[in-house]
Amino acid sequence: MFFVFHVCCKFVFWFQRHIWNPLHNYFKYIEPEPAEMNWVNTYDLSTNYSLITSFTKPVLKKHLHFHDINEPFTDLLINQHGKFIKAKTPGERLFVAKENENYLIRSSTTSNDECIVAMPIRSEIDFIFVEYRHAEMMQDIELVIPVGYYLEGNELFTPAFVARLLELQSSYYTFDGTYTLRIIDHDIKSIIIDETKHIVIRKSDYLVKPFYDTKEEKDDETVLGEMDEFRSTW
Repeated sequence: MFFVFHVCCKFVFWFQRHIWNPLHNYFKYIEPEPAEMNWVNTYDLSTNYSLITSFTKPVLKKHLHFHDINEPFTDLLINQHGKFIKAKTPGERLFVAKENENYLIRSSTTSNDECIVAMPIRSEIDFIFVEYRHAEMMQDIELVIPVGYYLEGNELFTPAFVARLLELQSSYYTFDGTYTLRIIDHDIKSIIIDETKHIVIRKSDYLVKPFYDTKEEKDDETVLGEMDEFRSTW
């Protein structure tokens, strides 16, 4: 009896991964970004547990805050980012603010607690090519990075950031928190990072830094002096 139950669970898991998930991704509705020029989104990358397959799956939840055109955008930015850095939730939270063509992007587990009061300035760099790879995918996916993402201080390619980019495109994908990204940078150098690293944009270059699942884990590592910074020349 146990053997039959085990076989059934294996079949359900196989069907979900190789049949249902690809069909669901193929026919799913691709929700675009808001049509408004100015807005703030916050995202929670939480984990759902399946009783059938006994596997956990990351799920990205969105919270949208529209800009009142009768008030300065900086008021919305300061208010929502202040709430963002004070919120205490498990897992990664992503803060995305858009003003005209520029995006401010911060992760809850990598940012410091300094409140943002204005949009950063545009960096001198951008990436030529970014490709998402997963062991269970037959084809890799090119991730299109808008030029407005390249602002000083922006934190790119954390797991929540990658999950958001995948949801904004139409190709079938698998996202379970493990992946690799191949990046061709502004100097035509190729780098490969995985879910344990992210990139911080600077004025004329970038840093590849460790990613921490929680803010507490980051703080502990910083106190112990174990945080390494990998410069873009590696």
